[in-house]
Amino acid sequence: MRRSLTAVVTLLMTVASLSPEAAAAGSAPAAGKGACGAKAMDPHKSKGEGKKQGRKVILAKVSAMCTGTKVPTRLVIDAKLQRKTKGGWKNATKNRSEDFMPVKSGKKYVLRTHDIDCRKGTFRVTFRVSGKVDGKMRYGNWGAGQLRRNPCG
Repeated sequence: MRRSLTAVVTLLMTVASLSPEAAAAGSAPAAGKGACGAKAMDPHKSKGEGKKQGRKVILAKVSAMCTGTKVPTRLVIDAKLQRKTKGGWKNATKNRSEDFMPVKSGKKYVLRTHDIDCRKGTFRVTFRVSGKVDGKMRYGNWGAGQLRRNPCG
């Protein structure tokens, strides 16, 4: 059973990377408040993008949703693929960032990473979610999803 790391940004401006269980508890909106949570989807061989480009590619996705009565006026999701090396983790793609405005409570926003040609190795997606609250941009911490070995098989 695989679990994806969930990062939560509460609009009280506490930013944390949490387990799915802790995130569910931490993202419940308080009266007059709100929270945004993001979930990493494992790196995988893309069927749609692969067909479109005529080659086999690896990519990952990150989804985010804000709930509560006070959501950010702007939501930003950043994501990139990383590949495990002997020295640690190396970026396999550049960062992809997307702004979402206006932000609606309960709506799911999805961002996919840049893709790379299929290859062997262990990959993960790193991501963060940030938001503009009360006119000020609040940046989340970077989190990482689950490891995926040889996503193309």
